[in-house]
Amino acid sequence: MNSGSTKIVSVSRSAGSLRRVATSSGRSFLVLKGRGTERFLEEDTVLDRADIEELEGPVAREAGLAHALRFLSRRERTEQEVRGALRAEGIDNPAAIDYIVETLKGKNLLNDRRFASELIGYRLRHNVAGPALLRRKLSVAGVPAEITDELLAEAFPPGEEERMALKLAVDRLARTGPVRKPGGSRADREKAARRLGGFLTRRGFSAGIVGGICAGILRGGITGETDEQ
Repeated sequence: MNSGSTKIVSVSRSAGSLRRVATSSGRSFLVLKGRGTERFLEEDTVLDRADIEELEGPVAREAGLAHALRFLSRRERTEQEVRGALRAEGIDNPAAIDYIVETLKGKNLLNDRRFASELIGYRLRHNVAGPALLRRKLSVAGVPAEITDELLAEAFPPGEEERMALKLAVDRLARTGPVRKPGGSRADREKAARRLGGFLTRRGFSAGIVGGICAGILRGGITGETDEQ
């Protein structure tokens, strides 16, 4: 092998029939074991430019699609998450990544709107969150802002955010110990308001709504008593 040659230095199992192939140039490639890829799964194999192009192109597309399908089998993902998962496996050819993503979208296996809808629906049924927290989570996952705006507007029609936040506050006060009136002291109400304010803010409810609920606690209008509503 001459000084400019590239050879395969190691082959390791990634998952299922997928193999990670490391080369002397420092690059690694994802390869799906099967007919036509055997020569890329032997250590010390010398690779020429045509081999590298095949590893970057057809081999990467096939292996990347298999990896993406495994990645998606666990739960819904966004396009950004799939692209990141492919790059993490050594697939760095933009054309190969675009091909995989478009193939998945064409089969309706990858859909940012569906991901966002399911996340919002789950959080409104379990571990309730306000729009600010949901917006942050969707942004981190890579959901486009226009999809997020549309779905949050549907999930939080006028008055809904306040209703959710108030119910969450009352339920939490009831569990931690109602701030009873008139028996509860001003200090008790202030402590409860601080705790509830921080809790609701962390859950993503707006400052105006949180402030109104805290004011209600301080006035003694929101106590956590089971018969208060």
